[in-house]
Amino acid sequence: MKKLIKDSLMIEQTKERIRRILPQIEKLDVKIELNHTDGYLTTIKFRSLGKDFVAKKAAPFYRESLEKSLKAINSQVAKFRNKRFTHSAPRVEAYTTI
Repeated sequence: MKKLIKDSLMIEQTKERIRRILPQIEKLDVKIELNHTDGYLTTIKFRSLGKDFVAKKAAPFYRESLEKSLKAINSQVAKFRNKRFTHSAPRVEAYTTI
C-alpha cells in the first residue's frame, strides 16, 4: 500500500513538473506499466502550443523509467522551444530531491 501511494505521488509530481515548463498543457497523461521483458514502461503524453509530445521509455526500475521519460520530454521541449522561441527552455527537475 505504501509503495502504491509513493508511486502515485511520483506520477503527480511528474505532472506538476511538466506543467511548469510549458504553457497551455492539454490532455496530460502519465502511464507506468509493468513490462515483463524490460521492467517498467513509462509513457508521457501531452499537447502544448499545438504540438504533441510523447515519450516512451522502459527501464528495470520504476523511478529510472520515469527519469528516462522526463529526459526524453526535456529533449523534445528544448528542440521545440529553440525552433519556436528565442529563449532557452526551463528543464523538468529529476527525482534527486525525493
